[in-house]
Amino acid sequence: MTDAGAQPRPVRAGDLDTLLSVLDLEQLGDDVFLGHHPPQSQLGSRTFGGQLVSQAIIAAGRTVSGDRPVHAINAHFIRGGDVKRPIEYRVQRHRDGRAFANRQVTAYQDDQELCVMLVAFQDWGKGLEHAVEVPDVPYPDTLPPLGDHFVGFEDRLQMFVNALKPIDMRYANDPSWILKGTGEKLNHNRVWMKADGELPDDPLIHVATMGYSSDTTVLDSIITTHGLSWG
Repeated sequence: MTDAGAQPRPVRAGDLDTLLSVLDLEQLGDDVFLGHHPPQSQLGSRTFGGQLVSQAIIAAGRTVSGDRPVHAINAHFIRGGDVKRPIEYRVQRHRDGRAFANRQVTAYQDDQELCVMLVAFQDWGKGLEHAVEVPDVPYPDTLPPLGDHFVGFEDRLQMFVNALKPIDMRYANDPSWILKGTGEKLNHNRVWMKADGELPDDPLIHVATMGYSSDTTVLDSIITTHGLSWG
């Protein structure tokens, strides 16, 4: 185990640029796109789910015209992707209305389905609005960066330590791998997130980046409820 007093590994400069290159899909034909893995993913055993979500959002969005932003997505993961090979995204146009558009995107390798995602687009309009009370948590600039939480856990969390980090994540509570050691259980997980740099002025890229980040902490509140941990 690395000395607990060692300096945390800094976030690599350019990780956000790497994500943006991953989101720059190659068009193979009508409604067919090709996505590639970042070099860091080759340390893992399968394609990161957030990558599948984000690239599928881009593929779907490139087939929708007009000012109809992403309204909702529903993704199902079927197989783990081979991180050493590209992924083909095939888009089906289910509906193109005046205010709505619906797409189905299927990710393939060797004609085997990796992921199927439904994407709904809807133009801006008035509707019901509501808000939930923001939990009482510290502001992100008062919280340590993600790398600080890896100190002393590098051997058990090597895949996370070496993973692409285009998102600046600030835990407002201890992450699961620390909680497991203390025996504490939480039925929630509160993390501030933002892109670790400036994004292009393209709403679809912003949504895809959020889709990418959604797979980083979504299960934490479940495993911390049961006192479990990643790694």
